[in-house]
Amino acid sequence: MGGLGKTALAANVYKKAREKFQCQAWISVSQTYSREDVLKNISKELFKDNVSVLSKTAAMDITCLEETMKSFLEQQKYLIILDDVWTPETFDDLSRVLTNNDKGSRIIMTTREGHVAALASPGHILTLAALPEDKAWDLFCKKAFPRNTDHECPVELKPLSEQIVNKCKGLPLVIVLVGSLLCVCEKTVEEWRRINDQLSWELNNNSSLFPEDYLLKRKQLVRLWIAEGFIEGRGESTLEEVAEGYLKELIDRKHAATC
Repeated sequence: MGGLGKTALAANVYKKAREKFQCQAWISVSQTYSREDVLKNISKELFKDNVSVLSKTAAMDITCLEETMKSFLEQQKYLIILDDVWTPETFDDLSRVLTNNDKGSRIIMTTREGHVAALASPGHILTLAALPEDKAWDLFCKKAFPRNTDHECPVELKPLSEQIVNKCKGLPLVIVLVGSLLCVCEKTVEEWRRINDQLSWELNNNSSLFPEDYLLKRKQLVRLWIAEGFIEGRGESTLEEVAEGYLKELIDRKHAATC
């Protein structure tokens, strides 16, 4: 299921291990998989420091591109992350290029599908589970009350906080998002109850506001944040300017996780 932390874990490994390899690439695959697009994205990552080679690969047809990448990778100790793979056919397509060259190269895949994970080498499948109640509570408190001593939840907010955490179903991504939202909200029972009721409605009536891989425009996202009351004014800055700053910070964090 989504939100268990598969991509976050892979990003952490990638960040720490990438210097041990001669070349690296992080590729998001997703359900809207296009073999040509994925190969071109891998090419851009592998040859980003070689402008002449990169310009040549951009003009190649898919067969020539495959041969060029295969020849290059056969001589390299490479690390390739394939994030969000949905079908075995996707990996089969890419395995023509990502060959085992006996140089210690590694491919890491994240997937929600067991039959895709089964393609990994024996003993190298890591299954993530939802957080147990105590870990979920600890993570929520760290995000919702970062400035409190030991991230302690105020007594008057604990019953509602427990209800909110239970609705997150132990999913780290959801807990972090909800906890971070509550961090900037007023620490009152009324505000907590409003968020709890709103969360219940969203879960029951709007489980997928935006489909996966939906192209969300920046201005639309900013306006949604403002409409939901997530943005507070700062000095002379408009709400739009503050929201733009939040968006830039999120992008920078994502970039830092995969660089």
